[in-house]
Amino acid sequence: MTDVYRIVARGNGYTSADRVQDFALLKAAETTLSVGASHFISVDQANRTRVDVGQTPGMVQTNVVGHTAISTYTPGSTYTIVKPGESLMIRVVRLRPGEAPPAGSFPAQDLVNTLAPRLKQES
Repeated sequence: MTDVYRIVARGNGYTSADRVQDFALLKAAETTLSVGASHFISVDQANRTRVDVGQTPGMVQTNVVGHTAISTYTPGSTYTIVKPGESLMIRVVRLRPGEAPPAGSFPAQDLVNTLAPRLKQES
């Protein structure tokens, strides 16, 4: 049985980076509890944010007045969409009774209790 897991969370253009991080931490905590551990340590973290660039088309409008045609051109616009993402490598920690968790570890149940209701409420 492995003690190391990769957790990936991605959002869309309407998702904040903080919300994606909360989803990643929640999934890490749920994974930890599902394998019978109580804590996890983040051993690696990577930003998986994508930036997409789009372009709207320009527009030409022509009006004819008598024998004269007048054209007006409106250029398109460029826009950027930021899609936050995060990847975590975690190591789950199985504690013996009475054993203190290692420094820097996250208590999985506390994170589930805190993050799950908040993420559900915000959706």
